[in-house]
Amino acid sequence: MSALIPAMESTRVQTKQKAAMARMTKRCVGALWALHLPALACQARETPVAEAAVAASEKAAAAAGHDIDALSQKITLPVRPAAAAWQERQLNNTKGGVAAPTDYLIVAVLQYGPAQAEQVAAAAAQRGSAPSETEYLPWFPAELGPLIKQNEDGKPVLQGPGYQAKDYFRSPYRAGEFVRVGTTGYFVLRLITM
Repeated sequence: MSALIPAMESTRVQTKQKAAMARMTKRCVGALWALHLPALACQARETPVAEAAVAASEKAAAAAGHDIDALSQKITLPVRPAAAAWQERQLNNTKGGVAAPTDYLIVAVLQYGPAQAEQVAAAAAQRGSAPSETEYLPWFPAELGPLIKQNEDGKPVLQGPGYQAKDYFRSPYRAGEFVRVGTTGYFVLRLITM
């Protein structure tokens, strides 16, 4: 019996390792399929920041809204996305105990098909673009996990060309930014009231 215990423990460890590899492979294959990225994207996911951010993303996904019609009532969508995840929140603008005017922030991850993504990027680039980064939030789609980078402060970010967000403004949202995540069909929009 004592000879069977180490063998059983070894089999249990191997089973756990195989299950973990299968989960990681499934996530990487799904992300690669969705984003049409090269196979190296799976290796990028193994960084501690990316892995932690993706794990948090999977848990927080339900906290984001996914109703494109509800989003389009709050902001202008020049091109309707194929999918969206978004959140709106009130900002704390108290200064020295005196309440300041209330401002709101809306953050949306908009997903477009390849042709639509190029159309959106081309229209936005007419006003100019610059390399940019945007903070990766826990509720962002897990498919963005392989693209997470770490900024100087150690925070997870997504990088790509940044654009003016004027085309997305709808009162009371009057300022913001629009970042394409690399060359994917994902765009992160951040608008604030003024």
